[in-house]
Amino acid sequence: MRQLLFASTVALTFACGIFACGSPARPPTTPPGPAADGTVPPTAPDDKPPTAAADGTTPPPTGCAREIAIRCMNGTDGCDGGRTIDHVCVPLDARPGPACETKILWQCPEDQMDGCRKDPPVSVNHVCVFK
Repeated sequence: MRQLLFASTVALTFACGIFACGSPARPPTTPPGPAADGTVPPTAPDDKPPTAAADGTTPPPTGCAREIAIRCMNGTDGCDGGRTIDHVCVPLDARPGPACETKILWQCPEDQMDGCRKDPPVSVNHVCVFK
């Protein structure tokens, strides 16, 4: 009797492992958040900004309103101090210039670019951000 009970338990455990005991298979997901280099992954071009749901729930925050922490090797998060509108790395001494609507050539070091020229723009004023 004990051997039969043991064999039944082993068979049931094996069957549950193979057939997942009725639980639906779930595809693997990539966790949201910043990449290993501290940047936020871009959204697909067909992504639309979230809107209020029919049930009245609030959509997730975007831009600097997202509560994330990024690590910048040679700078800081542009949201700190209001230099950018999204989480990107900026030099410690970055100073915002004129508004992005002012079409000027903002000079930045080789490893940086104007936040107004990123796609989508990450600042409302010309400011150097790390690429």
